[in-house]
Amino acid sequence: MKTHGLHDSLEYRSWNSMNERCHNPNSTGYERYGGRGIRVCDAWRYTNGFAAFIAHVGKRPTPKHTLDRINNNGNYEPGNVRWATRKEQGNNRRTNRLLTHKGLSRTLAEWADAIGLDPSSLHERLASGWSMADALETPPNESHDSSNAIMVNHNGKTKSASAWASEYGIGRNVVLSRLRKGMSLEEILSTPIKKNLPRLLTHNGRTLTVAEWSRQTGIKYSAIKERLRRGWSDSDAITKPIQNTGMETS
Repeated sequence: MKTHGLHDSLEYRSWNSMNERCHNPNSTGYERYGGRGIRVCDAWRYTNGFAAFIAHVGKRPTPKHTLDRINNNGNYEPGNVRWATRKEQGNNRRTNRLLTHKGLSRTLAEWADAIGLDPSSLHERLASGWSMADALETPPNESHDSSNAIMVNHNGKTKSASAWASEYGIGRNVVLSRLRKGMSLEEILSTPIKKNLPRLLTHNGRTLTVAEWSRQTGIKYSAIKERLRRGWSDSDAITKPIQNTGMETS
């Protein structure tokens, strides 16, 4: 593709900005790109870099399209760069969201691939209030609307699980989860829904939530939670200074 006349174009500005934020420490945004290891491949830098870049990605389809990395943790290189709208980029960031289940962290897209589910379906499950376990362990053929296909008899009436959930004001995922456990509708309706209350930590006679201790001590919330997960006492978790080695021992 000829690049003559494109050096004053938006494509050229995008290419130049891409190189600046990845390789110029004085550039705005460097800390979010070059500062965390994001680089531009050699073929798209230096003398013929712009020509090689345009040859791969082409011109912007519309003024609403901007440069996007398909893998947000990857480099600017062939196969990982495209022109995308804000909506497409938002969807891309959504599928790169990290999910942790049973100690394993993967992106939403990677989990979806592992369990044979479309990423948008997995996102819908989580957005609809499914627990992480249900969202990742429910078979793909049991869709988010499977509650409409499960019929339940109660007080002489037969309705779908979804209809009963709506009538009694209970989340349909709660109804489905309890039905899978073998509970009758009577038991489902009479069993209170457990609320995830914040964990309380006590130190020197004061009892506060993890978030409150984090604000008071200056120790990150995630660090306190990790310490507790490792079996640290409440007091140690919120009083011991953070070590700079990257590894902490109790």
